[in-house]
Amino acid sequence: MWATGRTYKDRFAISKAMSNQVAGSMRGTKFLWQAAGCPPPTETDGTPILPRDLRAEAERERRRLRKQIDAVRAVGDSAAVESLERTLATVVDDPYCASCGGAASHRFDDAISDNFTTVKNAHRAWPFGGRHVCAACLWCCKTLALRCAGFFARPDRIWFFALRPIPGVPSTRPDPLDVLLHPPDPPFVAGLPLYGIDHGGEANLHRAIWPWAGNAPHAAVRAYDGGARLFVPTNPLIKLQSKHTALYAEVSLSRGRYRLQVDDTGDVTVDVPLWTRLRIVCGELLDEMRRAGVGAQEAREALITLRPPRGYLIRTAMWHERVEPMRPHVGAAWWGLFTTLLPMPDLPAKTTKPAPIANRRPHVTP
Repeated sequence: MWATGRTYKDRFAISKAMSNQVAGSMRGTKFLWQAAGCPPPTETDGTPILPRDLRAEAERERRRLRKQIDAVRAVGDSAAVESLERTLATVVDDPYCASCGGAASHRFDDAISDNFTTVKNAHRAWPFGGRHVCAACLWCCKTLALRCAGFFARPDRIWFFALRPIPGVPSTRPDPLDVLLHPPDPPFVAGLPLYGIDHGGEANLHRAIWPWAGNAPHAAVRAYDGGARLFVPTNPLIKLQSKHTALYAEVSLSRGRYRLQVDDTGDVTVDVPLWTRLRIVCGELLDEMRRAGVGAQEAREALITLRPPRGYLIRTAMWHERVEPMRPHVGAAWWGLFTTLLPMPDLPAKTTKPAPIANRRPHVTP
């Protein structure tokens, strides 16, 4: 999915410029936002989230704190005065973004609701501290599309890939592992919001708001200040049980080993040569187990535990030989994801056995 209607020349120039920036340092949120064409942040129903007048808010906060200081000083509470004066010293006219450190344009609560916390990942989500965010990090927090399906992003575009077949069309079964083993040229960002996928994200991706790249008029396209256009369907995806993924994503500079952000806590390094070799080994064993009639769940469990499934007749020495290449990696943080993404071979087609002689109907000559 192209984020904007840029020409090839424009995309090349943007890609080169962003590559130079990433060579220094760029947070994944800013990379994703720029790859999407710097769209305006919106609520999930398409309502624009306008920038705040942070200078005016800072002045109001100073006045409020000074009144509090005067009040506690009147009662002689020197400790409270000292605490409030320290807080007053932190109020600035031009705050920085708590997530990326860039110039902020919005308040923290524009991005994160009061009933949402990032306690376990606060040091990763908001490493710069403070109570403000920039437009890029705000967009990554609010955009449900990035919590619906797996995605890759390069400096000039973002596209999605599927884990599951189209409902009711089993022939569309995708191969997400193959997609992950063929990443784009760097720099790029990769994300896999498994929790959102499990709760219907893929099936509803078409309902998510997204930057509009087409030139033809469309009833669902809405214009915003600055010339931006977003696809806002009549029944937009308002809510989705999901984890913030884009907020934690990292920029990768290598196709051989790159970072894949899985939900909000799964920091996975995809070692493409290693995963490619293991895919062949595991795929052959899965195929043998399936031809022997082993169920899909039991077959995957065998790869995780390295124990032969019940009913699978194989000599112990031969089984150990088959799983030996997997043994060094079973405890790795990525092993469960890897085995989950392995394509599952079909069971062999059942053949109808001829009925016993005693049960056959006699042939009657008309």
